[in-house]
Amino acid sequence: MVLSNLPRLKLWKSFAVYFTHGILPEKAPSSIGSSLEFHRPFTVFYHPLEEGDMNAVATATDVTYPESDGKPMADNTLQWDWVVRIVSELREQFAGLQVFVAGDLFWYPVRGNNRIVAAPDALVAFGRSPGYRGSYRQWEEEDVAPQVAFEVLSPGNTEKEMQGKFVFYEKYGVEECYTSRGRQ
Repeated sequence: MVLSNLPRLKLWKSFAVYFTHGILPEKAPSSIGSSLEFHRPFTVFYHPLEEGDMNAVATATDVTYPESDGKPMADNTLQWDWVVRIVSELREQFAGLQVFVAGDLFWYPVRGNNRIVAAPDALVAFGRSPGYRGSYRQWEEEDVAPQVAFEVLSPGNTEKEMQGKFVFYEKYGVEECYTSRGRQ
């Protein structure tokens, strides 16, 4: 599949979403643009899997891919408001296009191992149809990884945790990652 003909997402720290082919949206989501930090290229260290993780690989028919881990989506209402705002504005921005946007959705990049999973606060997958999914199983999406991930930071996030997320995103194909502290 050729993704180069699709509009691509870029965010300017102090501006908003625009298409790289030069067409700016009439109503730019400026409410999120000033609080985002761009994280690419990644400058993180690789943390290898534990030895026991390699034993978790099984045949695809033996594996269940959970849609929830039972943990809260957000640590506080401000973080939740920002996740909803980012997802809503991205969906509005890409309405009518082959762009899948989701929030706090489990993403499984590897078939056969449900321990390799992430749930970005928001993700964008160009070239994938919008709509309902219980989880984003990359092999069911023509092996297209989400190209963009967003993380809304909470007081409980540690630097080590965020570095681990960035390593995961880079390893499994995310091209751009943004973080926000979620200002009031």
